[in-house]
Amino acid sequence: MGDQIDENFARADKILADTLKTFRDEGVRPDVYAAALLQVGVFSMLMAGEDGDEVVRFVRKLIQKRDHGQKA
Repeated sequence: MGDQIDENFARADKILADTLKTFRDEGVRPDVYAAALLQVGVFSMLMAGEDGDEVVRFVRKLIQKRDHGQKA
């Protein structure tokens, strides 16, 4: 099951990399596409059954990583 998750993550990562390139190529401002991607991510987590409070904790952990110079 771990391999299947890894494969799915790799596919999702490729799709997102292509999407980021398209945003840049089309001249979309980074703050705009970042907000759009955040919205998609949060809604996707909620639709997958994640608890809203857990999603907020996840985002806070990302902010802490950034504040400590770590990559997500």
